[in-house]
Amino acid sequence: MRKVQIFFISFVLLLLSGTNVFAITRSGIIERVIDGDTIKIVDMKENIRLYGIDTPEKKQVGGMEATLFVENFLNKEVEIEFTGKGDKYGRRIAIIYDKETGKSLQELLLLAGHAWVYEVYCKKKYEEPWKDLEFIAMREGKEIWKANDITSPWEWRKEQKKVREQNKKRAIENICSRGNSFSCCFAK
Repeated sequence: MRKVQIFFISFVLLLLSGTNVFAITRSGIIERVIDGDTIKIVDMKENIRLYGIDTPEKKQVGGMEATLFVENFLNKEVEIEFTGKGDKYGRRIAIIYDKETGKSLQELLLLAGHAWVYEVYCKKKYEEPWKDLEFIAMREGKEIWKANDITSPWEWRKEQKKVREQNKKRAIENICSRGNSFSCCFAK
């Protein structure tokens, strides 16, 4: 009975410590870089989205530089710590650790000035130390922080969505203005 109590108390203390006792980890090799925050691992079906950060989109200022930075890790062995379920695009979410340095790819991207902490999707445990790295890169004017008017990827995606919607609306109005009512019915 005493052993069960000790085990139970130890288990509760471990949970309260903030350590993720249920984290699933595995080793892997980066096979392909989709963009600055999405990679493909050898022998995995799903792509991996880097947890807790956001890098510029490829068409956005700094997007290609972030992608090229991550390409430095191609064919490198990494430790993958999955953080939970996947996202709406079918990607697994994970923290990726460089086996050589023990640093996470997220930390390296932030410190090099290629990423923002994605606060909406980042637990406090990581958010605070990662915000410090982001601040260092900002203070030193690295990469994305060189620009005077930078737009976060999440804001840039919202703007792009509005532009697509406006273009679609204009195209429909253009079709309808030609008197093509049949096409208009289906376009709306």
